[in-house]
Amino acid sequence: MRIALLFALLAATGIGRLAGAQGTVVPSSAQATPEVTHEGAIVGNAFSLIDEGPAGEVSVVATGRPDGPLIWVIARNNTDRPLVEVSVTAVARTADGRIFAVGDTSGAGLDPNEVPPGGVAYGEVYFDGVNLPTNVELEFEAGGKNRANANYTVKDFAVTASLIKDRVVGEVRNNRTDVPGGVRVAVMCLEDDGKPVYYQSTSLDPPDGAMSSGEVLPFQVSVRSAPSCEFFLVVAQGFNY
Repeated sequence: MRIALLFALLAATGIGRLAGAQGTVVPSSAQATPEVTHEGAIVGNAFSLIDEGPAGEVSVVATGRPDGPLIWVIARNNTDRPLVEVSVTAVARTADGRIFAVGDTSGAGLDPNEVPPGGVAYGEVYFDGVNLPTNVELEFEAGGKNRANANYTVKDFAVTASLIKDRVVGEVRNNRTDVPGGVRVAVMCLEDDGKPVYYQSTSLDPPDGAMSSGEVLPFQVSVRSAPSCEFFLVVAQGFNY
């Protein structure tokens, strides 16, 4: 599905503050608090900051500023069905409309792997070997796969998370029957206008080399380098290699 999202990053654009929810998660108030804790496939206190997006489409609803070859994005699934492996491609153009570079999300796409109707996913768009100028214009195209067409090498796990000073801490629980060979946690920080300003992930090492069904692992992700992280999103996933 094609999204027409074209803008100049030097221009000031507002992001609507519309309530959002994902799965069974009950988003906390947008008021920043020392701790925010709940459990679901994606958790945090930033849901109400994220734009609703156009009806009937998968679209990029928020972007950060270019950081070298990377730009952070948030997409929303406004179709009537769950999608997996939601991905984004982007075309960077100069002011006169010429293509400057092309980028995309790599691997399995955005986090989380499965996005319900109305849900959001986030991650990085990478422009291989290209440092993006701040005045570049970007076009985004987002899409996802139906469950039947997905390669389920990535499974979303239940996660609880709290923001404490300069770190996000919590626990990952394998609420599935699968036993993954790898586990990762991904954190995105947002400003109060809904724009992403930081993304960081970490890998966890289960004591026995695999995470059994029902097993719980603690985690900590430093956000010390983030310009701000009063508002955040967290996803945890298992990988079957």
